[in-house]
Amino acid sequence: MFFNLFGGNKASSCKVNDATYLSETAKNNALIKYTIEHPNVICITWFPDSATLFKKLFAEKGLDESRVVEAKFYNVLKQPGK
Repeated sequence: MFFNLFGGNKASSCKVNDATYLSETAKNNALIKYTIEHPNVICITWFPDSATLFKKLFAEKGLDESRVVEAKFYNVLKQPGK
């Protein structure tokens, strides 16, 4: 009854990738590879420690650190097309 309460299922322009890895190294390598292959992707983290770690990792690989954002600071208007 409530499934169509607010207009039904509308297509979203947002795609979320969720994956699990056996090691932190595998996770970091997959993140870097995915980020290089998809230039419009941003990495949104829940925790400040994760953001710091990923920003350091991005800097080591020559990627733009601004592509790592903490969820509490994320604003879709500041990153159009991402």
